[in-house]
Amino acid sequence: MMSIQAPFSQPTQERATEVLKQKGSEMVGTLIYDKDKTTYRSEVDQALKTNPDLIYLNGYAPDVTILCATSTARATPGRASANRTL
Repeated sequence: MMSIQAPFSQPTQERATEVLKQKGSEMVGTLIYDKDKTTYRSEVDQALKTNPDLIYLNGYAPDVTILCATSTARATPGRASANRTL
């Protein structure tokens, strides 16, 4: 889970980790990123190191847009990348 640096980030990560464990899954990594960066290459590379099935982006449209573009560009061929902003 990649979360923006905000008051809700740590509690959200902790709750997601707890729920995943209850359901028989696991959180393989979390990180909190600075929303004011223009690129998130190092953060995306860090997230991809664990070869996760899913990267949950917990932020706002401007930074999540950059994260989606970066993760799509860094994705391993053959792996799907889904972008969705609510």
